[in-house]
Amino acid sequence: MSNTPSLIIAKGTCLTRHETKDFATEMVALLRATKIPVIWTLSSKADSSSAWRSPIEVLKQLVLQILHLNPSLLNDESPALNAARFQNATKESEWFAILASVLNGLEKLYIVVDAEIMNREMASQISWTDAFNTMLEDLKAVSCKTVVKIVLVSYSNSPYVSSSQPTTFGDVTVRIEKERRTATMRKRHFRSRGSQQGSNVLMPLLRL
Repeated sequence: MSNTPSLIIAKGTCLTRHETKDFATEMVALLRATKIPVIWTLSSKADSSSAWRSPIEVLKQLVLQILHLNPSLLNDESPALNAARFQNATKESEWFAILASVLNGLEKLYIVVDAEIMNREMASQISWTDAFNTMLEDLKAVSCKTVVKIVLVSYSNSPYVSSSQPTTFGDVTVRIEKERRTATMRKRHFRSRGSQQGSNVLMPLLRL
């Protein structure tokens, strides 16, 4: 794992939605197997609207997982854990700020989010690509030592994954193809293709 933050976009299509979900699940499993700290929100293979969550629910879940990884924060009188701040946060932007604030103390962290788990009817329509990119820029500006790698997964024209601005860290796109044994990775002028399933395809991503 490199010591620079990055934003990886894993893109499938409606036809490859199951392969895309498998990709995200295998990514989390590989990170856990290699003892790399990871938090995630993944959708199930069943395309059921009952599994949808609001964007704020997803962000809350990510924050809770970080607190489980970094319980020392619970013992500190930190502004990040101010109860009023949690109670008054009602916007996605406010929860992204809380997410950034609880990263302190972690050496490195992967965040894997399946954008398809979020109900579009409950969305503010902000781009999570832009929001995560802004979060990484803010962390860099305050010299945060946590190395954050974000994997944002989608298989539709989700407003969460669209970007309205140049992405400083979003220079990696993984295209999920039908057989799921093939992933095409683009990083500026770099391209590689794997022909096997599982860790042989995913391991190069962990070095980005």
